[in-house]
Amino acid sequence: MSLKEAKEKFKALFASVDKKNKVKFIDFVYEQLVSCNNLGEPYEDEDSEKHEGLLDDPISTLNNIAEEIKKKVPVSAILSSEKISPPKTGQNADCLSDITVHVDEFLYDDDDIEDLAEDGKLKRNYCMDCGSKNIEPLIFISHSMSRKSVYYVFNDCLPTLENKIVLDVGSRLGVVLYGAYVLTDASQIIGVEMNEDLCKLQREIIEKYKMQDRIEVMCKKIEESDDVVKSADVIVINNAFEFYVTDEKQVEIWQFLKSNIKSKCILVTRPHLETTFENLDTGINLKTWVKPYRLNGEEIATSNEEEFCDLNFYEIL
Repeated sequence: MSLKEAKEKFKALFASVDKKNKVKFIDFVYEQLVSCNNLGEPYEDEDSEKHEGLLDDPISTLNNIAEEIKKKVPVSAILSSEKISPPKTGQNADCLSDITVHVDEFLYDDDDIEDLAEDGKLKRNYCMDCGSKNIEPLIFISHSMSRKSVYYVFNDCLPTLENKIVLDVGSRLGVVLYGAYVLTDASQIIGVEMNEDLCKLQREIIEKYKMQDRIEVMCKKIEESDDVVKSADVIVINNAFEFYVTDEKQVEIWQFLKSNIKSKCILVTRPHLETTFENLDTGINLKTWVKPYRLNGEEIATSNEEEFCDLNFYEIL
């Protein structure tokens, strides 16, 4: 196809996109231009190694990593070596296995989920009376932050992290680690993950994208990592416990964290600690342990976006 023909086809294609989706379409085109060739693979030429230069564009880097991980894990991003059980108490106690769909927000955004549903790879509803029209929406749950959430946390809500240590508790696919690498100047970024297969996956990505100079993945339980916890300046806990351990074990972990997280550390949690502790008898008084984190003297306002509203930021007293 000649350049002139390509331009005309692009104009026609752009004109055919719904008005409400034109901005998203242009964003998509930009991402493809900066990070992909016509085969959808990162640029590679004889004079540069694969992925070199991608870190100059953090969003494209995260998008490329997500696309790569999609090829390695099921849509749910739940590995066969993981043991996940719906919590018996709390806000996710209704996430029963037969009506809950696990879809990783790092890998699949809303548009991706729509595509999966249209392709018949994902169901949105379940029948309450088999064969009838009495249906209810399935519950969607993610065990990772979305790319947008990671950008929001590191770009909009935290200070410069030069010479600081970031810790992700239950790092899973590694989105927080990759986000901290491309969006901050943190000197050390540590993921603690107890599943060996997930650790292996993270290390493959870290090595391929040459992030090992600042990222380390530790395959162990957080309660066995007191030195790491004590050293961290920012700790991210994205719903890391309730689907994986019992209430009794969660209490033990939170008491461990209370004893080891240092003063002035910034704690980023989803959901809010108040929500988490509502159904756990931890014996921890939040008022004497944490206070709302203030960025440049201003408390971080609750975002109106549904994707961010359950994130909360604390400073350890």
